[in-house]
Amino acid sequence: MRSSGSWPPQRPSSTLLGADAFPLVVLESLSCGTPVVAYDIPAIRFNYAGTRAVIRVRPLDVKGLVNETYELLRSGDWDRLGREGVKFSKMFTWDNVARVEWSALEKIANEG
Repeated sequence: MRSSGSWPPQRPSSTLLGADAFPLVVLESLSCGTPVVAYDIPAIRFNYAGTRAVIRVRPLDVKGLVNETYELLRSGDWDRLGREGVKFSKMFTWDNVARVEWSALEKIANEG
């Protein structure tokens, strides 16, 4: 993440809001059976659209984060979503990631 030079930052950097990132900490949490409540930024939306274990709220909506976290704990969905998160995270093995990367590189090479 790039710093704007002030602390606390006055607004999120464009890197944080871009879809060109892979929020690894979310995947790590899911692999441990911990559902995640996160801001609905492009990187989260793009990478974690395939699971309900990542609950998204409007960016910078702190009250929304608190409310969704409370609801997750209150509703009893923690275990179910935790299991779903573990299942989702198992798709991200080094072999699968390498296969997807290789496929993308082959596609680029064949287009040129």
